[in-house]
Amino acid sequence: IYHPVYLKYFERARVEFLGVRELLRLRQSEGIQLRELETRHIRFFDSGLLGDLCTVVSKILELDATRIVLEHRFMRNRDQKMLTRGVCELSFAADSDGRTVPIPASILRGLAADSCARPPPPLPLHTTITTPWLSTRSIRS
Repeated sequence: IYHPVYLKYFERARVEFLGVRELLRLRQSEGIQLRELETRHIRFFDSGLLGDLCTVVSKILELDATRIVLEHRFMRNRDQKMLTRGVCELSFAADSDGRTVPIPASILRGLAADSCARPPPPLPLHTTITTPWLSTRSIRS
């Protein structure tokens, strides 16, 4: 896999993690959009090959009033080997002036519902993305 492609999958994973429909609703009805502040600590451990089935595992590292820091691990399914790891810092901004706004309550409720409403499953939550060889797995802490 060409290294910059991993960044595209990190982006897809964070959108799935936070909820595609809710992000679209926020953008269309409230004029609030998700923005990436920084992607850092990208490490490449091994190469993915054409035909490898892979999973992106996303986990919250930090959460405050205006910022979410996610860790993404790109894992090869057959041996659970981590191919790439990266950390993304995210915030929300108003479309009107681009200023940072607090994390919307609906996003916080979604994160809390996934982590608190039921006991953790034996395996992390699993959501399939349309790309045939990639899926995301969300671990909410």
